[in-house]
Amino acid sequence: MLDTAKVTRLLTTISPLTAEELASYSDVIAAAAAAFEDSEDEQTSTRLALIAAARANYLIALAQSGDSRITSFKAGDVSITESTDAVAAAKALMEEMESTGHGITADSGFVFQTV
Repeated sequence: MLDTAKVTRLLTTISPLTAEELASYSDVIAAAAAAFEDSEDEQTSTRLALIAAARANYLIALAQSGDSRITSFKAGDVSITESTDAVAAAKALMEEMESTGHGITADSGFVFQTV
C-alpha cells in the first residue's frame, strides 16, 4: 500500500480543494492509496502516488458532482456562472496519469492462452 500522507500531499497540489476540505475524504484517499503496492524506488513510488492522487481527485469530483451548484444567474448587469466541468477535468487528469504509469502498473491476474 502506498503512503496515504504522500498521496494526500500530492492531491493538495492537483485538487481545487483545500487540505481541510480534503480531510473529509480521507477514506477515499486511503482507498486510492491501497490500490497500489509501494515501490522501494523513490521515483516509482512518487509516480504511483501521483496516479493514486489523480484517481482520488476523480472520485472526489464524482462525489461532488451531485451537489447543487449555481450554473447561471443574471440580474440586470450582474451575472454569476459556475462551471461544472470539474469531473471531466479530473477524469482527463486521471487518465493521463494512468497512461504515464503504464509500465509500472499491472494487475496481478493471469490469463489462460491455450490448453
